Amino acid sequence: MNRRPLWVLLIAIACVAGGIAADRLVVSSKWGSAQADPTAYSSWRHRVRHFETLTGAPEVVMLGDSLTDLAEWPELLGPTVANRGISGDTTGGLRQRLKASVPASARTVVIMIGTNDLKPANWRLEDSVANVSAILDGLKGRRVILQSVLYTADAKQNARIDRLNQAYARLCVPGRCEWLDLNPIVAPQGRLTSADSLDGRHLTGLAYQRWAAALRARLMPSPPR
Repeated sequence: MNRRPLWVLLIAIACVAGGIAADRLVVSSKWGSAQADPTAYSSWRHRVRHFETLTGAPEVVMLGDSLTDLAEWPELLGPTVANRGISGDTTGGLRQRLKASVPASARTVVIMIGTNDLKPANWRLEDSVANVSAILDGLKGRRVILQSVLYTADAKQNARIDRLNQAYARLCVPGRCEWLDLNPIVAPQGRLTSADSLDGRHLTGLAYQRWAAALRARLMPSPPR
């Protein structure tokens, strides 16, 4: 029997592992900067294709990453709300899947996106803002509520989040989008605490309740004058 030396097998294993890592951590110029490309994940592609086959007629659509994806929005906000969040998504990923994620029936679109953009060390603010600006352009004619990116438990990360939120807020000129700063509500201490999050990034049920309450107040029809 012809046996290969152990070092040959180890090199082969390392090459396979490296190939998998490269496939998972694609850095793509499609997004305009070094953003981890969420379309490299089959789970992202499967969910987008799932969205394309849905035939419901939601009035409100929630767009975002895992922070959106992990919540039960129909129970929190009502049965006419659809969850179109995808874990790991970026501003570039959302920009690419926008048409598949927002059905014609949706008159209101609620967005929170950008925390995954910040992962690369060479993240550029202007690229994230350009992607969100293009998303807003693609939603003309609908009511759009652009929510702040939520703080984490990391102060250094939160400084970058502040820069991103300040730029997002400037995009919301009248008629383009409504700005909703959730951090004073969800993270009132200027960071996520152990009561808000178990991992410093994702939310507990109580934190989602505060988020949902803020959205209900915004989505509620204005009383007649």
